[in-house]
Amino acid sequence: MDEPPGKPLSCEEKEKLKEKLAFLKREYSKTLARLQRAQRAEKIKHSIKKTVEEQDCLSQQDLSPQLKHSD
Repeated sequence: MDEPPGKPLSCEEKEKLKEKLAFLKREYSKTLARLQRAQRAEKIKHSIKKTVEEQDCLSQQDLSPQLKHSD
């Protein structure tokens, strides 16, 4: 890689570069899949949190009239 530009690559060097490119493509695919899983998990977590908050709010509203009647 330190050779001056324009020097033709040997077959061995080309093969090494192809292997490295294939490796980097695999690593990229793994990283992308991990990122997508994390994003889906975060979306689900946010959705569940929102649903719980809504249900808590509804249950508080349901309890409020009962508390007033028990006074």
